[in-house]
Amino acid sequence: EESLREKMNIPNKAWKDLLLEQHKDDSEFFKELVRSTNDKMVRLSIYDLPTFDVWHKGNVCLAGDAIHAVAPHAGQGASLAMESAMMLAKCLRDVSDVDNAFSAYQRLREDRVRDTKKMSRRNVDMFSTRNLARRWVRNIILKTFPKVAKRQEAKIYDYKINWNDKIKA
Repeated sequence: EESLREKMNIPNKAWKDLLLEQHKDDSEFFKELVRSTNDKMVRLSIYDLPTFDVWHKGNVCLAGDAIHAVAPHAGQGASLAMESAMMLAKCLRDVSDVDNAFSAYQRLREDRVRDTKKMSRRNVDMFSTRNLARRWVRNIILKTFPKVAKRQEAKIYDYKINWNDKIKA
């Protein structure tokens, strides 16, 4: 792939033409949005960053994008960061030893982070496919099974942390 510097040097018209070609089978709304953009368009690639095995060392513990950045295709990056900050605060409040508090925080957050990254990656694959057959199947599924999709997504979008629940180390 091109580097960011190479992408930024692509003239705006050429970038628009590339986007329009890549999305030629997408909605007319999207194509008109691309055509009507006059300013220089942002040219970034989106990647999942790996989550590390250890989120803390000594008196330092990472949260949010510093340790579990997620692609934006689930719309949960800021939510994960705020949830992690809240969970870290709860662990520090309820677990007397800092190292054990940090370990509890990581243990309590890992599944949620993994599931959110998995959903985001699935959304990337589903919504950015160029394969016409996969688009057709995707569109049928989205129109036919919204209740099924809602149940599957509830685990991600209906997640709540109760501040009053105590953390057990």
